[in-house]
Amino acid sequence: MSETMEQAASLRNVTAYLDRVVDEVRRVQPAVAANFETLKREMSSAPSGAEPDHLHTRLAFAVQDFTRAVGDVLPASHPLRDEMTRRATTMDGLHDPEIAGFLKQTSAIRDQNVVNKIRDVAQDVAHGGLDANHPDIAFAVDRIREALQKSPGSSQEQARVHRSPGGGDTSQDRDRQPNERPAGAEASQRANAGKPRPGATDDPQQGQDNHSPQPEPPQPEKMTVAAAAVNGFSRFASALATRIEGQPRNVTPSWFDRAMEQTNARTAARAERDMDATAQLGSEAVEAMRNLRSGPGSSIMAAIHDAAGNDPDGVRGVLSQMKPGGRYETLHSQLTLEKSSNREFARQFEEAASKVEAYGKGREAADQLGVQLKTSTRVEQRFAQIDAQVGAEAAALPGRKPGQSMLEDMTEKAQEAVKKAIELLQKIFRPAPSSGPSMSP
Repeated sequence: MSETMEQAASLRNVTAYLDRVVDEVRRVQPAVAANFETLKREMSSAPSGAEPDHLHTRLAFAVQDFTRAVGDVLPASHPLRDEMTRRATTMDGLHDPEIAGFLKQTSAIRDQNVVNKIRDVAQDVAHGGLDANHPDIAFAVDRIREALQKSPGSSQEQARVHRSPGGGDTSQDRDRQPNERPAGAEASQRANAGKPRPGATDDPQQGQDNHSPQPEPPQPEKMTVAAAAVNGFSRFASALATRIEGQPRNVTPSWFDRAMEQTNARTAARAERDMDATAQLGSEAVEAMRNLRSGPGSSIMAAIHDAAGNDPDGVRGVLSQMKPGGRYETLHSQLTLEKSSNREFARQFEEAASKVEAYGKGREAADQLGVQLKTSTRVEQRFAQIDAQVGAEAAALPGRKPGQSMLEDMTEKAQEAVKKAIELLQKIFRPAPSSGPSMSP
């Protein structure tokens, strides 16, 4: 079996392990189970053995989240266990040491909301184009840092609570219902009633009669390290859950101003890049159509032009009737024969049609962006000249479908924009009507 097939089989095996306990996870962490079901659907639609890298990382997150909810789910001998651990606690492109440190700790953090927040921040910095000094990131990091600092030694305590591979029976944790309390002081006392507590030889209540009418006084200082860690971190997590997602309470207006300025600047820069790319598509489309007109199929293009000179509707009338049963069916047959017998002409024809279609899609997207940014007028002005050039060339060439021009290969909204630009230029360059005798001497 090839290495790719072996890895694909291992990935499917990982999902199989998670499937075994997904119902248990759903009882305690419904969102984690739902995310896993979505991930499975996406993985099933990807080619086996060629799953995108981000699906591997999300599977590693799922393994960590399942382990956090119900205990270890992958055996220590599983071939992908180390990779799952590495992917869940590191991220390519994440160079900020503090955020990378947060991500490294996620396997020991018990609160899923905190883990999700750390992953979001890491993703924004590694792949979202945000700098670690961006106000949004700085605020989130500050809240995470503040919360973790308020729980001294939490990382070590959480590591002891979180069982390592092979470290003890997890059946009690898996059977615990969502509304049951963790194994805290009271739960520990009830579970161990009537029998000595292991390792608690200094407990003064150890030798008392279990049926004594006097209740055992609470001794929080005698609870196990694991119980103390769970109770302590539960209080920490409850406070953190509300603070981590909240907005800053005492933030000066300049913080919001800087965040808004940077967000607007990124949006505007991205819009400019998109419009530049669309304008480039338009220039390429014009060039491709001109090459088609003067290339190997120039004879059929010349015949269409000659027929348009004798048609009352011009080239539009000719192209609309270049179809089976139309007035210019002969021209349609000649075009079809030319495309089938002349490879270079067929290539140029398809290239021109594809570029016109691509420009139409980009032009429609530019209009939508203009509406979102409230810059529709600027978008129209930006594309007025290229719209008119594309429209004039495409309207005079046959399209992919019989009886249509290449202009009609574009989307309807793009056609509207192009026709509007043509009409605008025609108005600009149309001679003004005479206004009567001149008053000048």
